[in-house]
Amino acid sequence: MNKINKCIHNDGMNELAEKLLKADVLVFATPVYFYSMSGQLKVFIDRLTPYYEKISVDIYMIASQWDSNKEIMENTFNAIRGLTTYCFENCKEKGIIYGASLDKVGEAKNNKEYMSQAFEMGKNV
Repeated sequence: MNKINKCIHNDGMNELAEKLLKADVLVFATPVYFYSMSGQLKVFIDRLTPYYEKISVDIYMIASQWDSNKEIMENTFNAIRGLTTYCFENCKEKGIIYGASLDKVGEAKNNKEYMSQAFEMGKNV
């Protein structure tokens, strides 16, 4: 950030930040790669630094992985919590979906358990 309070890079982050500051809910969704979030989500989180104190939303997290062991996903959720718990002081974690055993494109939308969890979380927004 600079003196004009917006990013000097013209890459879409200013538009995303405007939407985020108006939002009521933020969903962090990622595939799990090597026990953590995707690189794209990590870069997005890093770019949120100037907005920590301004963001006030309910937080939901969704991760998907091919492995059936849901405990592996805790590393991913804890990495995201590093931001949401310690930096987003005005935010509250509201729900998590552990999308385990998903190894094919489109498989999650055919999983009744995960779709039901997402529907129920959506009703609480």
